[in-house]
Amino acid sequence: MNGPTSTTESAAGDGTLRTIAHAGLPPYPFRVHRAGTDSVVSREIAERGTWEPLETEIAMRLLPLFGTFLDIGGNIGWYSALAREIMLSGSAIHAFEPDPGNFALLRQNAGHSARLGVHLVNAALSDRVGVDRLFLSGTNMGDHRLYESEGGRAAVDVQITTLDAYFAGRSPGAFFAKLDTQGSEPRIFAGARTVFRPDDAASAYVIEFWPHGMVAAAADVAAFVHRLGFLPQRPMIIDHAGGKVRATTWSDLVARVDGDLAPASRRFVDLLLVTPGSAAYMAVADLLAA
Repeated sequence: MNGPTSTTESAAGDGTLRTIAHAGLPPYPFRVHRAGTDSVVSREIAERGTWEPLETEIAMRLLPLFGTFLDIGGNIGWYSALAREIMLSGSAIHAFEPDPGNFALLRQNAGHSARLGVHLVNAALSDRVGVDRLFLSGTNMGDHRLYESEGGRAAVDVQITTLDAYFAGRSPGAFFAKLDTQGSEPRIFAGARTVFRPDDAASAYVIEFWPHGMVAAAADVAAFVHRLGFLPQRPMIIDHAGGKVRATTWSDLVARVDGDLAPASRRFVDLLLVTPGSAAYMAVADLLAA
């Protein structure tokens, strides 16, 4: 796999500056939240020099195949920065992140490229355009949510928009989309009817599938899976522990929502959606478990 091979650290006025080195890519700078302020993404990158190694490997294989990357729930920009380094000239990155602190680091990590069009949006994607409340985690900067949650969280007003509004009803062409939004995925799909289309077999998706968050966001999880079932892409489970992707079915996912992925369990899985026989499928075929 092409995971990071080395990392160095230095002080930065607005975060901790790392140098990330993936095999086959020139090293590049990357800023994370200061130590003690983010218990998950920034801590993992600061300590190990990487984030989600298998998902990163998948992204490294898929990004060069597409002219558009949709980074939905961009956080501090791990995947957008990778896309900036690896996508072909003339490609476009569209990253959406509502939290001001995360967005400031996203802008520094991925905000400029002489080769690509980089579009960073300080807003959340949803099923409508306007303003909503973002409920903040005090310890996990990747766990802010667009619904009232446990623990009496502080909240801030943030802009929200839809993919259909953002692209003004036009298709962005074949894309690779990564969605990690703590349960807002059904809302995002509802606002992306001209972007996430059942007649588009070329695109690929990575989607966090977290029934607990979806139910807390007032979504019908079975209805969302039914909607995904109209896509030509087939679902695979990203097995982070096993270093493989594993074929599944939509009916199996629905069954798991009443079992090991029941909302009360708070468990989630990450899904890879690719169309059998497509270039994206062939790029990850050797990762598919027998």
